Amino acid sequence: DACIGGLVGLLDNAEREVLLSLQYLDMDWSYGWGENPIITALEDAAARGVRLRLIINGAYLDDGIQSAVDTFNEQWNHTEGYDTAAIVMASDDAVTKLHNKGIIVDDEHVLVSSINWGDSALIRNREMGLVLSSTDLAQAYTEAWWADWNRLDNTTDTDQDGLVDRWEVEFGLERTRRSTGESTDE
Repeated sequence: DACIGGLVGLLDNAEREVLLSLQYLDMDWSYGWGENPIITALEDAAARGVRLRLIINGAYLDDGIQSAVDTFNEQWNHTEGYDTAAIVMASDDAVTKLHNKGIIVDDEHVLVSSINWGDSALIRNREMGLVLSSTDLAQAYTEAWWADWNRLDNTTDTDQDGLVDRWEVEFGLERTRRSTGESTDE
C-alpha cells in the first residue's frame, strides 16, 4: 500500500508533464481488487492538463501492453482530448528491450525503482523505489527518455495499423493513433 500511495502521490502532484518509461502497465487489476489507483491517478493528471507520455516495452508485445498504448492514444488522447501519447519502444544495436520502471515528473522529480506496474507486483511483491528531486539529475534521465522515444526501427508498429513507425514518422503520419489527426509525437 505504501508503494501504491507513493506512486499515486507523485502523479497527483504533477503540474506539467509526466514521462513514463515502463516494462509494462496493467490497465486493470487481474485479481478482482477493483479499479487500478495508478491508472486513475494518470487519467486524473491528464484531465488536469498534465501532458503524459509513455514508452513501453515492445519485446513481449501482447494484448495487455497494446491495451495500455491504445488507452493513452485512442481513448484518452483521441476520445477524451487529453494530451497523452504512448509508443512501443523500438530497438537498435545498443538497446533491444525496455526494462525500466521509472517516471520523470515536471523535469525535476525522477522515480528510480524496481516496481513493475501491475497488480501482482504492487500488491504481493516487495517493491521499492526512490524519488530523486533535482533538475540536473532529471535532465540526464530526460535525455535518455527522449532517445528512447525517438529511436525508430524497421518493425515497430505502435498503433498496429500495418505501417511501421519509422515509415509513418518519415512521411509525417501519426504513429500513435490509427485515426487521422494532429500529431502527438512531439
